[in-house]
Amino acid sequence: MNLAHLIYFLSFVSLIILADDPLGTPEGYLKYDIKKGASLNPGYEAVGYWNGSVFGWTEYGNGLPEYQKLFFFEGFNIRSVFQEEDGSYVSLSREVSVYRDLDTGDILEAWTNIYSNEENEVFEVSNDPVNALLYPGVGMHSSTNRHTSFSGNFFLDYPNPLQPDDYPLFSSGEQYLGGELFLTFTRSENLFNESLSEVGYIGSWSRVGPWLPWLEKSTEKGGHLYNAPYFKLRSVNDLPEDLYQWTVENYPEYLHPPRNYTKPNMTSWRVFKNIIDARRAAGEPDIQVPEQPKKGESREPNLDPELMDLLASLEDVSFYYEGTSYFVFEGQTGQEMFWMDGNLTTTFSKETNKTWRMNFSMTGKYSTPWPEKEPMSGKKWVNPEGNIISDVPYIDTEAEILVSNNNCTSQEIVSDEDHYTILNCELLMG
Repeated sequence: MNLAHLIYFLSFVSLIILADDPLGTPEGYLKYDIKKGASLNPGYEAVGYWNGSVFGWTEYGNGLPEYQKLFFFEGFNIRSVFQEEDGSYVSLSREVSVYRDLDTGDILEAWTNIYSNEENEVFEVSNDPVNALLYPGVGMHSSTNRHTSFSGNFFLDYPNPLQPDDYPLFSSGEQYLGGELFLTFTRSENLFNESLSEVGYIGSWSRVGPWLPWLEKSTEKGGHLYNAPYFKLRSVNDLPEDLYQWTVENYPEYLHPPRNYTKPNMTSWRVFKNIIDARRAAGEPDIQVPEQPKKGESREPNLDPELMDLLASLEDVSFYYEGTSYFVFEGQTGQEMFWMDGNLTTTFSKETNKTWRMNFSMTGKYSTPWPEKEPMSGKKWVNPEGNIISDVPYIDTEAEILVSNNNCTSQEIVSDEDHYTILNCELLMG
């Protein structure tokens, strides 16, 4: 049997879903998606900021993947959108990200590879442009009287810019296989307020992909999982101070979006290839590991004990959830498997001053993928390997997890003048 990863991408709401759907038409969905993700004002420069983690996974003798957090990942996209005469929209953006040390939070210029014990040159993400032509269409979404969620899941399969024959140390194979999964929430009251041209959002971004080329792991089995909360800032002035200064010093043009639509779009792999090609043309080594600056002081991840104690005081907290499950076979891109929906109940209890126990239970059913969503639990189904499942089960699972700042962090933010606390938990279960 091929090694497969199952990926679940769910949204959670606690209120009744709206009967009228302002996003139910292609034109309506596009309008509100732009209002959320950028602005209906073409002069507005929208800043989307993320701060999360990168995991590596490898397969060992038991045939199962083993995961390990490698570094933090922080960056932002800056974007503007304008409308063409034919009614379509043009999105102009660029994005930059840095990798940070797990202990100190320092921006990494070099990294001691935990797999090879060799020093690697770290290549930041600097993608310019990341442009798009936008046309009407209805994507996955859900609205309540409090919040509206947008889901965008994109699995990729295209020729790898780093072909194995030319870049044997850096290439994961002839095809680039990966996926980007986005889930975004915004306040419904603000989103559907026609006097506003833009609104804030809070979301979650996940990515599955091959080894970063600068790790020099070639076609070794494994790859990366990325996780990050992300949200819209009011301007680049709201970026963390050290990230803002680093951008000013290294990529000042990234403080504004591009002014014109150009292509092709740049990706980390294409940027890496261009740098290596330029070094080869100049007769320089492919990899030039710099001396890492002196490390800063250790920084403990933030998990607000008052937040966790509040959650513990609430006893059972119940949500309605819905979303998509995907399967990823080795050597293939992701494919939809089931739509999932049901009820989730969480309970927190305090263990020590710095740890809490989280119990959760999920019940629900499996259905065919969105938008059909025909119930499948209790029915016959042919799985991705061609085996007949005579009775698809209902969702009924429980788990208990010890929570600390080793696997959960919290962050206070402001979105549309409302104060939120983001609780981000990275839990590897299996």
